[in-house]
Amino acid sequence: MATRDRFRKALAVALAPLGIKEEGIEVTPKGISVPEAGLAVTAELSSKGRRVWRAVSRFTIPSAAGEGLERTVTTVLFEEPFEREWAVARRIAMTIAEWRIDAAIDDACG
Repeated sequence: MATRDRFRKALAVALAPLGIKEEGIEVTPKGISVPEAGLAVTAELSSKGRRVWRAVSRFTIPSAAGEGLERTVTTVLFEEPFEREWAVARRIAMTIAEWRIDAAIDDACG
């Protein structure tokens, strides 16, 4: 099984308890994304020349440049060695769960 296919399977298993179906996981030429969560994982070379999975979150914020304009913000969440697809899938699922918990608490507290 190819690395990306193995990773997609691991991600589908890890995200299933959160209600994210396999159809919600998109395979791209360079990696895998979970659009509903604003997360993407790409295959990259680390600063040490090793192949890693780099997880990033992408979201938009209002731009200071003008009314109605938005700006995309990308934040690197973590990097894991290429052979650790299950660890990456777990960290992604835990990150999404944490975001959902934080949002529920924020909503409850007003």
